[in-house]
Amino acid sequence: MPIRWTYTGAVALSALLAVLSAFLSWASVTITVPVPILGRVRTINFYGYETDGIIVLLLGLLAAGVAAYLWYDPGVSAFRLGTLFTAFLGALIFAVALISLLDTERAVGSTQRKLGLGLEQFLDIGAGAGIYIAMAAGLLAAAASLAAFAAQRIEPFASLFEPPEPRGGREAPRR
Repeated sequence: MPIRWTYTGAVALSALLAVLSAFLSWASVTITVPVPILGRVRTINFYGYETDGIIVLLLGLLAAGVAAYLWYDPGVSAFRLGTLFTAFLGALIFAVALISLLDTERAVGSTQRKLGLGLEQFLDIGAGAGIYIAMAAGLLAAAASLAAFAAQRIEPFASLFEPPEPRGGREAPRR
C-alpha cells in the first residue's frame, strides 16, 4: 500500500506542476530599440496556454486521472499497466517541453512580423520558467511511475525469500 500512496502522490504533484506550467511564461522576447537619448526595452511574454503548454496541461490531467483510477482499483495487472502508461505520459510531457525549449523561436511564432521588425539584432528570445517546470513534471511522473512499476514487480516475490512463519495450533496427524 505505501507504493500506491507514493505513486499517487508523486503523479498528483506532477499533474499540479503541469497545470501550473501551462499558466506560466514559456518564452519571452526582449526588444531593444536604440533611441539617441533614451534606450527602449520591451519584453513580451508568451504563456503556456498560447503555445505547447496546453498539450502539457492535457497530458498532466490525463496522468492524474489514471493515477486516481489506479488508487481505487486493487488489481495488480491494472496497476502495472497504469504505471507504464503514466510513465509514457510523463515522457511525452518532458518531450513536449524539451522541444519547446530547443525551438523557442517556434514557440514565439511570428513576433517579428507582428511588430513590423525585420532585424534580429534587436530581438533576444529566451525560455520562460514554465518550460522548466513542465520538464520537471514530466521527469517526476516518469520516474515515479517506473519506480512504482519496479516495486510492484518485486513485492509479490519478496515472500519467497522470507523464512516460513511457524504454524500455530495443532498440526494435522500424519498417516
